[in-house]
Amino acid sequence: MLTGTGLKPTTLREMETPQVALDPACTNCTDRVPRELSRNLFWGLGWGIERTEKSVSLWHWGDNGAFKCFVAAQLKNKTAIVMFTNSENGLAIAKPIVHDAIGGQQLAFTWIKYDSYDSVATRFAKAVRVNGASQAIADFAALLKAEAVRESSINSLGYRLLSRKKTADAIRIFQLNVELYPDSANTYDSLGEAYMAAGDKTQAVKNYEKSLSLNPQNTNAIAMLKKLREM
Repeated sequence: MLTGTGLKPTTLREMETPQVALDPACTNCTDRVPRELSRNLFWGLGWGIERTEKSVSLWHWGDNGAFKCFVAAQLKNKTAIVMFTNSENGLAIAKPIVHDAIGGQQLAFTWIKYDSYDSVATRFAKAVRVNGASQAIADFAALLKAEAVRESSINSLGYRLLSRKKTADAIRIFQLNVELYPDSANTYDSLGEAYMAAGDKTQAVKNYEKSLSLNPQNTNAIAMLKKLREM
């Protein structure tokens, strides 16, 4: 991409040209019109593009759960970095590494919203692992109330606990998400799944029904309720 090897110059220019501005608030929201569009982040053809007063860079990332990666390239000085990690938290250290390697603001990290290694969310997750969910929630009560940890971060933590068979802690974390974000259909959907894993059919049905009331298009809740009622 930096040298244009194997590409026609017109093709390369098209790939490096903004085609659509990003929604600053969400990476995957296709069910609503964005309130505003980014002035710095765009999609080109296959590449993310960051434009600031000082530079133009290409970027992209990959996320397969336990494996994550990131690539960024500065067009003006022809420097780039490709980063592969075999960790679900691999991109927690990506922003400072990319900055040290090629410079620039790397606004893409603000958009894709991975928790950094020193964030409140990361420290909270560690406290849950070490001290258990209830104690960690008590210790971080003020920060959690101030919404210093995003709904998506709490949800991911709950699923990590669920995958490690720490079902009671997972339920408490999903309950926390419901308490902090009561208008989100996804929080109830996740809590329903945790209750299902614990064998509590009554609570699973209750939470899937609540999720469906908030989002009638939630196909997962529809499928899970059908399954639970057939059990």
